[in-house]
Order: sequence, then C-alpha cells, then structure tokens
Amino acid sequence: MIEFGPMHDAMANAFGEDATYLPADGDPVSMKAVPHFDAPAEEEGGVYVRRTTVDFRSGQVKPRSGDRITLSTGTWYVDRQESDDGYITTVVLGRKES
Repeated sequence: MIEFGPMHDAMANAFGEDATYLPADGDPVSMKAVPHFDAPAEEEGGVYVRRTTVDFRSGQVKPRSGDRITLSTGTWYVDRQESDDGYITTVVLGRKES
C-alpha cells in the first residue's frame, strides 16, 4: 500500500503557512495550514457562496465549532469541519476575530 503521509507533509510545507489552532478547551497546537480565502462552494439548492476554508493534516486536532485558528491574516473562528479523509482535514471558517 502507498503511504501518502510524506506527500501531504511536503505539500503542507510547500504551500502552507505557520498556524496555531486554539481549541476552546485545550492547549494551543502549532501546525502548517493551507488557507483558501474567498473560495467558491456549492450549497444546497445549487447556490454558490464564497467562504474561507483551511486544510491541515488530520489527527492534529479534533475541530469543533467555536475553536479558533490563528493565520497570517489574523484569528478566525471555526464554523464547522467540512471533511476529513484521514490525511487532510478541511474546516470552514466563520468570522474573523476583531
């Protein structure tokens, strides 16, 4: 079986930025994250919206609504986890902390 972990690590190092994940009830976690600002996404009913998402290696944290993540653009609130394929977790970010 092919081990994709090293490939995902290389991609995070090449395209990611330093980030700090701040769980609502835990210790901060330093990580590499790949943000996608103003990314188009299809919602129910075929409506397209723009939103901000961030990808990071699976298993580093268990994302929950209300957690925060600090990127180079500031600190954002986590809205929800969108996907986790066992390698990469994608979360949808809500509002930016002021």
